[in-house]
Amino acid sequence: EIGEAIQEHLPNLERLANLSSIYGRIDRQIKLYERQLVADKNLAKRSKVDLTDAVTDFENALNKVREAYAGAKADIGGGQVEEGFNRLESEVFEALEEVGEYHQAIQQIGRLASTMTQIARAVTQGERDLARVRKGDKTEAQAIIAEAKSKLEELKAAAAVKPIDPEAVFGLLEEMEYIRDRFADAMGALRGE
Repeated sequence: EIGEAIQEHLPNLERLANLSSIYGRIDRQIKLYERQLVADKNLAKRSKVDLTDAVTDFENALNKVREAYAGAKADIGGGQVEEGFNRLESEVFEALEEVGEYHQAIQQIGRLASTMTQIARAVTQGERDLARVRKGDKTEAQAIIAEAKSKLEELKAAAAVKPIDPEAVFGLLEEMEYIRDRFADAMGALRGE
């Protein structure tokens, strides 16, 4: 009977032996996200783009992780080892990954104003480059430039919406990359490359 009891509790004993390193890893990750949250709040104050909702979502997600972590620690400390570890896996580890995504999105959106300026410069430079081409049919390249201008205006409008819709903005940025690649191909064809 004692052997069966040990066999039954062996997986939990192994987990408990690693508990301090698990807690340490989670504590470090939460502290990292707390520092990133402070940085993101400062970025939101300086940014021309409204990041209020994104920062609030980040903070709420981090608070949710903290609560789940405290609950899991309480479960484990209270003898409900299996429930505590299940909670760590389902509510803490997965949520920690999502919290990191909030920070990355805020950083990208925070750089949106400078990204839009770079895109506008690239469109202007593309127009200059196209004007220098003397041979060949420039119709396709001109159409791509017109499309780029249109998408840039859509991007500016999407960035001005309060609250900002990150999916719409990132979708437009991806479209701009595709347009840039098409323009480069069209210019290469005009230059005989």
